[in-house]
Amino acid sequence: SSTQTAQSFLDLASVSSVVEQIMRLASCLCQLIAGLPVDGHPPSADVADEVDSIGATFARQSTSLYTILRSNRLANDPKAPYLRQLLLRLNFNDYFFAAAQRSVVRGGGVAGDENVGVHYGQTGRGGGGGGVV
Repeated sequence: SSTQTAQSFLDLASVSSVVEQIMRLASCLCQLIAGLPVDGHPPSADVADEVDSIGATFARQSTSLYTILRSNRLANDPKAPYLRQLLLRLNFNDYFFAAAQRSVVRGGGVAGDENVGVHYGQTGRGGGGGGVV
């Protein structure tokens, strides 16, 4: 329907690309978990390294998504209210905010950090209510 199309972010390449990458990471993690031995033995070092790599990539991608959704560049997009709702739901309990702050503290800022503003949330902590996506 036209309402669903108006609320969709899939035509925003920067958003849909990161969401697709995160979904691929989730699929890879699920495949790794499904391949674990059922006898309770710990995973091999290779599997543990791959899980760590997936976690690190997820952290970068989720911080990138958070930064894109907070970007002033999207503030004038007709989908802005729906993107703010998505950010609010994704940032439940301030998970993305805290991850982005950790990334900046470690010096791992994400491209676009200079465009972070108040259009997609609050400037400080808080605003993390939400619900289930």
